[in-house]
Amino acid sequence: MRRAAVLAGLGLPLASGVMAAGAVEMEVELAAEAVSYAVIGNLGRKFGPDEDGEDGFRQQAEIEIAARWLDPDHARRWGVIYRFEAELDGSTMTPRAYGFLQDRHGELRAGIDDAPAVSMQIGAATIAVATGGIDGELVASDDLVIPRIVDNDALRLIAYTPDASDGGWQLGASFTTGPTDEDGIDDTLDLALVRLGGAGELETALSLAAAIEQHGGLALQLGGLIAHDELALAGSVALDRLDEDGSGDWRRFANLGVAADLGGLDLSLTAGWCFACDERENWNVVLGVERALLPGLATGIELSRFDEAEGGGDEGTILLFSLAVAF
Repeated sequence: MRRAAVLAGLGLPLASGVMAAGAVEMEVELAAEAVSYAVIGNLGRKFGPDEDGEDGFRQQAEIEIAARWLDPDHARRWGVIYRFEAELDGSTMTPRAYGFLQDRHGELRAGIDDAPAVSMQIGAATIAVATGGIDGELVASDDLVIPRIVDNDALRLIAYTPDASDGGWQLGASFTTGPTDEDGIDDTLDLALVRLGGAGELETALSLAAAIEQHGGLALQLGGLIAHDELALAGSVALDRLDEDGSGDWRRFANLGVAADLGGLDLSLTAGWCFACDERENWNVVLGVERALLPGLATGIELSRFDEAEGGGDEGTILLFSLAVAF
């Protein structure tokens, strides 16, 4: 799952090389990750009707290739990024495939990538460990994390102002176009703003995102994070609406999480609630524990308790063990 500086995910280079051509250098990088899962619980509540919902074993893998050209004299770089994923149900997909141009004024991307309203949002999932907490692979409750109208893999034109990892503000914007998806979402414009800062050992982050869809869909999300020493707290509140005539109800949701580093053992407790979710998850609470065993090798345990029935009253539990190898 991709983010701003505090949202950086795991990705270690397998192989990279730099070739000089005059003042321009070329860099090629390959990163890969494979995760094996052992699951106890009813995944049928989380998976679709055509997917295997029995407990047991699952496997997921992804490869990302990056080819970049760097012009250090002008502080400029450009290239292509491609990610390929083998999904849990045996299908394959390309969640990331875009070209980019970056200089001191910011970055422009064109292709398939997360909207800034997704990549820059801050909430409970930002600090979750193991497979990711409430927006993880098998215990996923994406509808408790980010608005639906920006959570799709489609062609986008994306722009970012300069990186704010050293503090300050960063703005992102994108225009999404492509075939109407299963929720009836069509062309969408989104804007996201993130503020990173800190004083001494205190780190803070604030994000604000808004989106409007061609046929009247709207979304707004506010999130924040505060971290001190080995303890972090993060959460967000959001609302969105999909109907074309503006007569429907707003879907309102919130999430909250706390994470701690206990001397090599990472722990997180994340929770999400939806107050008008039709048939989607009403709430999900996830306890995650992760430990790095070796460089590029980590193991995790997650316990998820959730209710995803319309109107409530259909609680389920999933216990998940994972082993991740990244290089």
